Amino acid sequence: MGKLDGTDKTNTRLGLKQRLIGSVITMAVVILVVFAAIAGSASMAGASLFAYEIFPEGASVDGIDLGGMTYDDAFARVAAERQKKLESVSVKLHYAGNEIEFTAKELGLSYNIDYALSGAYYIRPDGGEFLDELVHNIETVFLPKPAVERQTVLAYDPEAIKNTVEKALKPLDTKPIDARVAGVAFHKDGATFTYDAEIPGKRAHIEEAAEAVLESLARSGGAPYIDVSYDSISASVTEQRLRANTVQISEFTTELNDNENRNVNIELMCKAVDGTTIQPGATISVNALAGRRTQDKGYKSAPAIIDGAIEDEIGGGICQLSGTLYNAALLANMEIVERKRHSYPSEYLPIGLDSTLDWNDKDLKIKNVTDYPMYVSANLDREAKTVTVKLYGRPLPEGASIEILPQVIKEIAPPGQQILIKPTMRPGERKVVQKAVHGYEVKVYRNRYDDDELVYSELISHDFYDTREAIVWIGAEDENK
Repeated sequence: MGKLDGTDKTNTRLGLKQRLIGSVITMAVVILVVFAAIAGSASMAGASLFAYEIFPEGASVDGIDLGGMTYDDAFARVAAERQKKLESVSVKLHYAGNEIEFTAKELGLSYNIDYALSGAYYIRPDGGEFLDELVHNIETVFLPKPAVERQTVLAYDPEAIKNTVEKALKPLDTKPIDARVAGVAFHKDGATFTYDAEIPGKRAHIEEAAEAVLESLARSGGAPYIDVSYDSISASVTEQRLRANTVQISEFTTELNDNENRNVNIELMCKAVDGTTIQPGATISVNALAGRRTQDKGYKSAPAIIDGAIEDEIGGGICQLSGTLYNAALLANMEIVERKRHSYPSEYLPIGLDSTLDWNDKDLKIKNVTDYPMYVSANLDREAKTVTVKLYGRPLPEGASIEILPQVIKEIAPPGQQILIKPTMRPGERKVVQKAVHGYEVKVYRNRYDDDELVYSELISHDFYDTREAIVWIGAEDENK
């Protein structure tokens, strides 16, 4: 039998175990009571210990009270107010007579709402373990930080704004427009020119305009107007420069004879050529300008050299205009693309300086080798009995001059004369129907002088002219005498 003095160790171990269990239960009850008290206090503080993103009383952004709001509610409220502000934001640019207005959307503007909300204190567990979240929220409730007032600011991408500004302004840039000859009046004394002045181009200062937009946004969320500065781009050809390059550069005159039909033909050729503009690098053809010489156009029959003989034909004499133009072109330092000589030297021009025409195979073509247009004035003066061609365009450099120098290399005497008896003429009557003409070998040089010093000599042509015998008609003797 066990002892009753308390020395029974089995009973002793049982009592100790029961007391330990009772202590644990008591401690658990205490923890639950404390936890309940904490939870109740937290509830009274306006937030649950397990609530997420709840702003404390007094927290605000842009003056909007966020107390008690969840993060999502707070974001939506602030975003709605900022959207109203964004809708009122605009930036206007003035450039080249145009007004360009950018909205907040076009500029890619927004407000940094997330950043502002993160600075306004709220209960927000860091995430992770339960106890970590619990400790964070207990500290937030029982050791709250002072409520924070934050402001949103405009957020934007400077590079994107620059691209937007550039995309709007660049199409408004303008290229310069060169001065031009607006009109030419050709008359007896030459030509009179009128001009349209040059118009400078514009190129906007893109970088500067973008910076002005950014400064405007940073300062006041947009300004009423920004005047865009720009570079003025000069035209290549100014009116002053054009005037200096539409001056008379050469003139050549030949004398008419008394054959009226011939003079009518020459006058028609003058009208066909007069007023012609030769663009830089362009070539003109006299045949193309005048077309076929026909009676329907008013051309008449007059003496002309046909296969080496003098015969009447429709358009006889037109070569005088061609020859006069040819010499004016030589003096103007133009390029001679095509030119043909006559069979015999012409009476109205020095040897080697004539230029014949035939619709089928003979033409005068001249080329403008300058970088300015050239203009042709051609006029027949009946009173003065002259044909004059004047060329206008870019003058030779100051101090420069052109000399056209024909050189006869060889002169060949005519073979003699041919005498023909004409019964229809009176006995002893004598008539020269064709003059004897010497033949020639001729070289023509174009000499260029600078301040009277020869700088180059250019061989223009090397021609051989035929000889021509004289033809004399005489009357037959009367056989009855």
